[in-house]
Amino acid sequence: MLDQVVDLGVNSMYASNTEDFYNTDTIEFDSFDSDFEDFFEKTKTLALNSELDEAFEYFGMNYETDSNEFKKMYRVLAKQYHPDVNKDPSAAVEMKRINMYKSIVEEYFERNGE
Repeated sequence: MLDQVVDLGVNSMYASNTEDFYNTDTIEFDSFDSDFEDFFEKTKTLALNSELDEAFEYFGMNYETDSNEFKKMYRVLAKQYHPDVNKDPSAAVEMKRINMYKSIVEEYFERNGE
């Protein structure tokens, strides 16, 4: 996913004048640095928002869900897929996914003071 966002950003940065991209005599490096920093911040934001959307969707929540409600949903899924309870080999993989999404959602709540 992040690769796609980066490719899209790079293509859009240079789509307007691809000849100048290869001609180092015409590149203004101060502008390039500024454009790159802006591009990096936008790309990072897109990737984080995409991950967060995915995590909320996985737990069946939206941005108005509070942290207590999230914890309840996490516990339900953890009890269902924890390898000590569920001996199916795919359960361990699912538990890893649950914990990955959990850390994304917890970071969101932490940033927003919940």
